[in-house]
Amino acid sequence: MFRDLLESLESGGRVLIEMVRPSEITTADNPRWNSLESPRHTVQTFMETMHYIEQGHGEVWPRALATLGKVNTEQPGLARRRARELYEVLLRVGSFDPFSLPGATDVQRSGMTRYEVFPRGVDHGWVWESLDEPPEGTVSLVRGRNGSWTFSNDTQQGLTALYESLAPLPPKYDKTHEKAYVSVFDPTVSDTTWWGWLAAAGGLVVGIVLAIVVRKLGVRFADGLVARGLSVTASVVRGLTMPSALIVFAACLATGLAFLSLTGVLDQLRWGVLELVVFVAAGWFAVELVDFIFVRYKTRARNKEQKLNTMAAEIAHRLLKIGLVVALAAMTLQSVFGLDVAPVVAGIGVLGLAMGLAAQDSIKNVFGALMIFFYRPFVLGDLVKFEGELGHIMELGTQSTQIQLLTGERLTVPNMKFVANSIENLSARAFLRGEVDIALGYSCSREDVKRAMELLRDIMHGDPVASEGYFRLDQRPPQIHFTDFAADVLTIKVYYWYFMGEAGDDKERDLIEREVERDWWTFLAHRTLVHEEILERFGEAGIEFAFPTQTVELQMGAGAERLAAQ
Repeated sequence: MFRDLLESLESGGRVLIEMVRPSEITTADNPRWNSLESPRHTVQTFMETMHYIEQGHGEVWPRALATLGKVNTEQPGLARRRARELYEVLLRVGSFDPFSLPGATDVQRSGMTRYEVFPRGVDHGWVWESLDEPPEGTVSLVRGRNGSWTFSNDTQQGLTALYESLAPLPPKYDKTHEKAYVSVFDPTVSDTTWWGWLAAAGGLVVGIVLAIVVRKLGVRFADGLVARGLSVTASVVRGLTMPSALIVFAACLATGLAFLSLTGVLDQLRWGVLELVVFVAAGWFAVELVDFIFVRYKTRARNKEQKLNTMAAEIAHRLLKIGLVVALAAMTLQSVFGLDVAPVVAGIGVLGLAMGLAAQDSIKNVFGALMIFFYRPFVLGDLVKFEGELGHIMELGTQSTQIQLLTGERLTVPNMKFVANSIENLSARAFLRGEVDIALGYSCSREDVKRAMELLRDIMHGDPVASEGYFRLDQRPPQIHFTDFAADVLTIKVYYWYFMGEAGDDKERDLIEREVERDWWTFLAHRTLVHEEILERFGEAGIEFAFPTQTVELQMGAGAERLAAQ
């Protein structure tokens, strides 16, 4: 359909170009075609010359015989008989648009040395349908050493059999391409009444007006939904207004075009365009419906704090939209344009392989998104540390992940980096380890150190420190040790473990940070409590903390003694 229209317009355009050429007046002595530089020139030279010979211009025989190569000089009578048989064969196999045959540029670019005119170079399907038995032989051109193209020897030797097999067919060769514009547009112009043109224009105008009205009503209705708090539904309604407007426009346009006398290619084009509009609108509807379903699901999962389901829905949403668009494109190519999808899919596969090699990073990012979904190193909202940056996971896409840093910036990380590099998920930790250093002065005795350690043990095992820290005294009791003789202090080190919660619902695992309201800031609050308890209890026990001290010893030298004596 579309190809037929394009060929008609292309052929008609060539006719318009030929009409304005100043040297287009051709005669037997001044032909348009007189060259053997390509298959196009050889075939057109032969057909034009034989046409003049039919009109009685016998003096142009040498030009026709030149297309047969050496045979014309060895046996002129045989050469003329073969030329007439070849002419009759070419008259019956179809019309030859000059621009459908390879020209000099095509030959030079492809490097071809042989070209098959029949059956390859013409639309030959109708020949097999019209004959009881398939024709015998082919018509081919070969390039000589001097670059000239002539009909091959096997073509000439098989001409008699080929001509006899094609003899039942009437001559078909003409110059119909010169009448392309007339044959396509003349019936529409001559057979359509004035009121038919008026109705077609009215259908176009009404279609545009109604499409605008549908669009505005849809937007107004969506604004009303927003006012009632239905923002998700409103966004879907707003997205559906454009395909609805397209459907209305297509219906009005089809009604208007029905009043035109469209025949042949234009009639096919009318229904093809309308079918294309319907397919686009239906595909648009399908995409918006998918958006509506997934947006509602993601909103519900987000409200219920189902972070894993939200992340999975985001990935599935994007992949499904891509698959849906590809499927709709394949259906459009097959139903509207009449293309065989299988070769297109195979071509896309080859093209996809080439593009995949050129876009390896994009493919790696998609693979990284799938790995994140399946292995779940983090979910939306988790606090992570990646390459020295600390922030919360805000969005997971097919190509990148968005991290809201604690400093305020938003970091975009390609997904493939999470496959190749390690990431710390702070929201997945079940506990934090606290550490306290107690410094005592060197004036303390061994008994003082023991008393201080016992006091620390009472603090870490008693309320409120142990209870508010969810200490697991049987599994991870606080560790208190006299660890160091520093330069000016005695050091006692305390280690303890601050758990995010008590045992989980299944009693077989610890609750992690994302499942509770405790986090780094609550850990710091508990650390403050620990320090306050130590400060208070040591004060009550009369144990003093050491302060950094430095002893300076002054000695009087010889110079100082002389100064003192004076």
